[in-house]
Amino acid sequence: MGTVALDLDDLMAHEPGSADAGMPPGTTMGHVHLNVADLGDAEAFYAGLLGLDVTVRGYPRALPRGGRLPPPSRDQSLARGGRPAPPPGSLGLREFSFRLPSAGAVAEVRDRLAAAGVETQDSGGALRVLDPSRNAVVLAPPA
Repeated sequence: MGTVALDLDDLMAHEPGSADAGMPPGTTMGHVHLNVADLGDAEAFYAGLLGLDVTVRGYPRALPRGGRLPPPSRDQSLARGGRPAPPPGSLGLREFSFRLPSAGAVAEVRDRLAAAGVETQDSGGALRVLDPSRNAVVLAPPA
């Protein structure tokens, strides 16, 4: 599997305004690459608590995964271990979301997170949570 770094300067040059404006509302990404401090913690969170399946192992310091969630939310994400958190104010992914099949599915994940002592924030039926590496994840019911 090859990966190419996203050229944020080039990407944001095509949008009016500054890079701080972020992606346009409604942007859908095929997959994301997450930097995490510890792969074991990431797997416990994403597989154990959120319910994603690990689909491939064997990439050095990486844990590719797909999910049991419905498309497009099950598209792959890649956790890379041993990465420090970016400095405050740096460009990067502020949060990403999964669309769950129902409000009941969001409630089930909320219950698992609460049982594990993970703090969550409710926002209009969606659930916002930080993974162990402080990546923000939003779990939302269908639009």
